[in-house]
Amino acid sequence: MENYVKEMTLSTAFNATIKEFPDRTAQVFNPDLYHGDNNGHFTYRELQNRVELIASGLLSLGLDKKQRVAIMSRNSPYWTQADIAVVNSGGVLVTIYPTLSLNEVSYIINDSESKYLFVGSESILQNVLVGFDNMPSLEKIIVLDLKYNSKDERVISLADLMRLGKENLAKNLPIYEERATNIALDDWATVLYTSGTTGQGKGVILTHRSFSSRMDGVYEY
Repeated sequence: MENYVKEMTLSTAFNATIKEFPDRTAQVFNPDLYHGDNNGHFTYRELQNRVELIASGLLSLGLDKKQRVAIMSRNSPYWTQADIAVVNSGGVLVTIYPTLSLNEVSYIINDSESKYLFVGSESILQNVLVGFDNMPSLEKIIVLDLKYNSKDERVISLADLMRLGKENLAKNLPIYEERATNIALDDWATVLYTSGTTGQGKGVILTHRSFSSRMDGVYEY
């Protein structure tokens, strides 16, 4: 990046990359695993559009600044898209290993006071729903699948979240842009939970400055 600036928040870095390399490849994946989504290829401009729809959907649900949003999924293109959407909206991403027990998941959701949860599969969804009533902060579970359908009011698919986002994009986009612009380096970006080998896991806070320091180091060397 010719115009690299040190000490950027994640949202600033993302927008700077889009501005400089809008048509470069951002994501490549096997489309057969994701219902042919965008033929398995996203440019940075296309990724920006996808992120804005997800973010607008979250804002429509009521995502507040500094609100925690959890994600429980194996690696996927949607994991990255959701991550960027949450953080750029001023939220904080809480990562949960998909192999954890329901008790461990409940602890993390409750300890972090996560309001929304992205899940990577129906099997994860069904496991979480068993303990939903024991997670009072949790309001909505978002399934990272474009073809998933559910009549359960506690659940929404990624496709339906993006449809909601598209319907409210004109209203929500200025809010999203304002939040992304005004994130500070010392604002929380992500909370990771330790394995808890001697007790309950502890939440480890990563600020935007934490990620910025790593980006600056990569750029220098």
